[in-house]
Amino acid sequence: MYLLKRPNGHNGMPFGYIRRKQVMNKWLIRLIALIAFVICIALIVTGQRTVGVSHLMKMMAGLLGLLALLFAYNKTHQ
Repeated sequence: MYLLKRPNGHNGMPFGYIRRKQVMNKWLIRLIALIAFVICIALIVTGQRTVGVSHLMKMMAGLLGLLALLFAYNKTHQ
């Protein structure tokens, strides 16, 4: 007979609860990444409208944010 082993740190919770919590965490991470993506795009677009060092730095911050999101995505999908 096949027996399921409970993961470490389950605290007596049923398997369904653990799975729902993992799914909720995954959706929360995706939502945070989407919000960060929109903010980075907004930084790039608003910085592009005007000439100046401060606006260039705003665009660079948006670009670094996009690169960080891309790095995090690639790290999880290796």
